Amino acid sequence: MSEPRLRCGLGTLSVFLLLTGMLVASSSYPVGGQEQRLAVKPQREPIRVGGNVQESKLVHRVEPVYPPEATAARVSGVVILQVTVNEAGDVSDARVLRGHPLLDGAAVEAVRQWRYSPTLLNGEPVPVIATVSIAFPTDLERSQHRRTGLPLVIDELGNVQEQSAGPQEGDLTRKLNEANGVVFISPHPRVPFRVLEESLRALQKAGAKDVQFNRPYTFREGRLYYTVPAPEIQAPELALETERLAAVAKNSGRVETIPFAGDGRRVVLYQLFVNEVGEIAGVQVRGPQIPELEAELRRTRVVSPGRRGLESVPVVVLLEIPVE
Repeated sequence: MSEPRLRCGLGTLSVFLLLTGMLVASSSYPVGGQEQRLAVKPQREPIRVGGNVQESKLVHRVEPVYPPEATAARVSGVVILQVTVNEAGDVSDARVLRGHPLLDGAAVEAVRQWRYSPTLLNGEPVPVIATVSIAFPTDLERSQHRRTGLPLVIDELGNVQEQSAGPQEGDLTRKLNEANGVVFISPHPRVPFRVLEESLRALQKAGAKDVQFNRPYTFREGRLYYTVPAPEIQAPELALETERLAAVAKNSGRVETIPFAGDGRRVVLYQLFVNEVGEIAGVQVRGPQIPELEAELRRTRVVSPGRRGLESVPVVVLLEIPVE
């Protein structure tokens, strides 16, 4: 079988790469729960973040409440939304681009409560459109993962300090231990990628074990990766034997452990960590482990690495492999 060339984000034979704002569903959901302040609609046509527009900075994040129906059905996954942020930094609209019916409403309800610092164009606040992803982990991931951590800010020079106040000398290691090594990072929009990576490695040596971000990054095994979709980031191009991957999953004897997606199919989710030289640096499953499938994915040929302009950059992508 010849290897079809796929650009991440374009699915072939039902294999989808979570890299674009591909419209699977385009519905809005009302915000339920407690009473919330209504965001004012933008006064002008929103523009997409990127280019000469300063990227919107998330200053207040609300985590979604895992719906009881989804818990009972053992549904997990990622909901991708398109959000409109008005001139004041409030989310005035959130629409599901891709997700699951049991998770979509909770994701929208959480994101509608997010707050951003205003985005400026030529010194004037403007409304923007952005794409965000909300993860709903499996039962095992939730039991092993704390949603709260030590909030830290990394400035454009790579200096680390607490979000509320700079820690006193010698306090950071103690506070990392108190937070069980969980940190939530707010990097400066202009901090260089490699400077940010070095700062994260220093945090790791100080005791950080679980690094989370309010920007499109993933930190794994001492390496920093862009996550997509993200402004100005071009996804890597992969060559995949899609039918072979599905067949390996079917023949693994673990089909019954694979969760169902919203369309009734069983879907295996994998994260592929592609470094800047075009190598698969790591594979991580989000769900039941299938060693045979993981081995096949590690052998995936990278046609071209991810890019930011003309520069090759490390990128993590999400693969959905329908089994039946």
